[in-house]
Formats: sequence, structure tokens, C-alpha cells
Amino acid sequence: MLHLLKSKILNSSARTLKAGKNILTMFIIKGVSIVVNLAMVPLLINTLNTDRYGIWLTITSLLALFSFLDIGIGHGLRNRLGTAIAKEDFSTAQKLVSTAYLALSFIIAIILILFLFSNQFINWGQILNSPAVLNVEIQGLMLFVIGFFLINFILRLLTSIMYAFQIPAFAELIITLGQLFSYLTILLLKHLNFVFSLKDLGIILSAFPLIVLLIFTLILFNGKYKKIKPKFKSFDIHLIRHIFSLGVKFFLIQISSILIFQTSILVIAHVLGSSSVTEYNIAYKYLGLLTLGFTIITTPFWSAATDAFAKKDFVWMEHAIISLKKIWWVFCLIGVFLLLGSNVLYKVWLGTTIKSNIQLLVLLFLFNIIQMRWSLYGMILNGIGKVKLQLYLTVIQALIHIPLSIVLTNHFGISGVLLSMIIVTFANSIWPVVQFNLIKTNQAKGIWNK
Repeated sequence: MLHLLKSKILNSSARTLKAGKNILTMFIIKGVSIVVNLAMVPLLINTLNTDRYGIWLTITSLLALFSFLDIGIGHGLRNRLGTAIAKEDFSTAQKLVSTAYLALSFIIAIILILFLFSNQFINWGQILNSPAVLNVEIQGLMLFVIGFFLINFILRLLTSIMYAFQIPAFAELIITLGQLFSYLTILLLKHLNFVFSLKDLGIILSAFPLIVLLIFTLILFNGKYKKIKPKFKSFDIHLIRHIFSLGVKFFLIQISSILIFQTSILVIAHVLGSSSVTEYNIAYKYLGLLTLGFTIITTPFWSAATDAFAKKDFVWMEHAIISLKKIWWVFCLIGVFLLLGSNVLYKVWLGTTIKSNIQLLVLLFLFNIIQMRWSLYGMILNGIGKVKLQLYLTVIQALIHIPLSIVLTNHFGISGVLLSMIIVTFANSIWPVVQFNLIKTNQAKGIWNK
């Protein structure tokens, strides 16, 4: 009994230490990512113009609507693989990885073939509400961007594996390198007076993250992850259901979340125009630093919670929540300073190109507080796979948000989209608290325990 208790304490300490190291490393890596993303905004605006940049943002938002095409395989693999690793069952781990890669490759191959056939019949200019003179350019751009986008799904499974091994910092490093190489390439070509088109920029921004992922996939599966390297003979059709049973729930949650967040830009583009998309997106990036910073801290707790739940270590999970609550208050305070200093910080960041909109920023601040509050509990609930309640509520929220955002945007402009997002997601600051407390006290029943 004493031996088991000692082992549990050591596991708990190791889990906390690993999470702490990941958080510190991720702050450094994400710091670079934030700098690159912030620097990318004025670079792209100056390289294109406000309207063309707004079109590119609309394209990326449209693509985000289809980021669910892995049908939750990535998240399902992350949790199932995390459990196998916690039990040191690497034979099952290799089967899970092999099954996930082959199943997703089959799905993406079918979608890619269908897209290549149908692209010639799609009027992208009309969909994106772009000027007619750009239609031919955009048609060619979408062929490359969506092609790279689909292939990226398969290669991004590598990051799910890293999350399962509780090294999310390494996963973020790979993503950041892709962003950094894209930025440096555009900066160098601009310095050489290269005249960019939307197509040129789209290819650069889409190709480099793909190339970096491919290189690391080849290196890691022939090195550190060789024992779980995907193989045809390790494919297990019975494990598809095992991965999908949880993955499909994450898949549906993803769709609903995307409908809430990404349709907002599409609503703004069609109701108010591309220039309003730029104003909204810049404000979203600015206040989004809060959620981004908080997510850096909470992300390692997802797979750590998977490990803790597999070992029935509820004490660790409760202590993790207590610590995250304190950090949440700190981020709320940081948000107040970002609001108060928005005029100055906007000028430092963008010069006089775009001015801060305090009403828009206040609403974004409130929205981000709600998102961080959910993340505080949500990462733990995701890690232990109790997501059915989240699924139902997110679907309801998405169904309400789409018509509500259109109505409110017509009446209140850009602020209307955010008012809708705040209204529909407010419940996310309440129900996760109730569910976690029921689970930790072993009182969760029915949907609260699924």
C-alpha cells in the first residue's frame, strides 16, 4: 500500500514537473510565434493593401470552416495514444498510430480527388465577395491553398502524437518554424522588390508549414518515434472504432466551434465588406493574446489529465484547477492593461494605418474572459474524455449564433458579431465547473459522466 502511494506521488510530481517545463518552453516558442504573427500583419497589409489582405483573411477563415475534415481523428488519437503510453503499451500505440494515419490518408485522398474535379466549377470570387478583376487570380490561388490544406491534415497527426507524449512545446516549435520561414521568405522577396500577387503569398504561407511538418515527420519516425512508426501491417480495422468513438465527439465539437468563431468573419465580409474584416481581425489578434497566452499554460494539462485519469489521480487534477484559477485572474488583469493601453500599442504595432476601436476591444475582452474560463476546466475534461455535454451545448450555441450574428451585425456593425458570441458562449463559464466537481466527487451520472 505504501509502495503504491509513493509511486502515485512520484507520478504526480513528474506530471506537474513535465507540465511546468512545457509551459515555460511553450511561452518562449509562442513568444516567437506571436512576434512573427504580429509582424506578418503590417507586412501583408503593405505588400497587398487593406482590401486584398481582407480577402486573404476571408480565405483563411473559410478554410478554418473545414478544419474538421480529419473527423476528430487527431484528437481521438491524442487521447487513446496518451492512455496507451500511460500504460506503457507500445504495441497498441503503434497500431493506433498506423490506423490513424492510414484511415485519414484514405479520407483525405477521396476529398482531394473530389476537389480537383469540382474546383473548375466553383466561382470563388462570388463566394469571397471579391472584386471581379481578381477572380482569375483567386481561382488559381484556391487550387494550391486547398490542396496544401488537405495534405496538411495527414502531416499534422505528428503534433497529436507529440501531445500524447506530453511534449506540446515540441509540437508548437514545428508549427512556429513553418510560420517563421513563411515570414522570412516574404520579407526577403519584398526586399528584392518582388511584386506579389495573392496567389504568390497564398502559396508561400501554405507551403512552408507543410514542408517543415514533412521534414520532422521523416526525421522523428526514423528516430525517436521509430517504435510507433506507422506501418501497413500494424493497421487494425477494429481500432478505427476505438479512435472514432471519442474522435467523432471532438469532430462535432470542432464543427460547432468553427461555426461560432469563423463564420463571424464571413458574416462581417458579406454584411460590411473586406475592410471591416481587417479591423475586426486585427482587434481579435490583439486581445487574442490573452487567450493565446492562457492556452499555452492550459494545453499541457490536456494530455497530463489523460495520464492522471488513467492512473485515477484525481487529487492532481483538483490541484491543477486551483493553480489555473489563480492564473486566470492574472490574465484578466493583463487584459485590463491591454484595453487601457490600446491606443499607444496600436500605434507602435501598426503606425497610423488602423486605429483602435475601444467598443470592439471591450467586447473582445469579455469574450476572451469567457473563453479562458472555459479552457481552465475544458482542458481537463477533454483530457479525460468527458465531452458529450460539451458536444450538445456547442451544437446548440452554433445554431443560435449564425442567425443571431447576422441580425446583430446589421444593427450594431462589427460589435454585433461579438455580442452574439458573448451571448451564446456565456454558459461555458458555468457548466464545466459543475461537471468537474461532480466527476471529482464521483457523483457524475448520465450525460455529466460521458
